[in-house]
Amino acid sequence: MDGKARADAFGRVEATTSYLGAWSKPSPFTASISGMWAVLVAAATSLGAAVVSGAQWWSSRRPKR
Repeated sequence: MDGKARADAFGRVEATTSYLGAWSKPSPFTASISGMWAVLVAAATSLGAAVVSGAQWWSSRRPKR
């Protein structure tokens, strides 16, 4: 055996061998996502929930005809 390969539950493969470079290709580009996206998504979700809640409250306060 020339080396070993190991994969975890998330699909990350770690391999060590002197012949790995002969058949491997460069890894695909990984996305660079900052914490700002998480803040924007949380704000948008909160705003959406507030709008829906406010609309339900407003419609319950109007007199029925």
